[in-house]
Amino acid sequence: MIFHLGQIVEHVRFGYRGVIYHCDGEFSLTDEWYDEMAKSKPPKNKPWYGVLVDGS
Repeated sequence: MIFHLGQIVEHVRFGYRGVIYHCDGEFSLTDEWYDEMAKSKPPKNKPWYGVLVDGS
């Protein structure tokens, strides 16, 4: 994993800040969720992070 729980991060492309609250070692949801929500089609075999975005 690149990031750790509780770590504050800033999105390189979009500039928002947030804190990591969850991490899966690889994608673990359904193919339907991936097709609908993961528009940029990130790799399923890399870590997936939950981020609480600042101001949300």
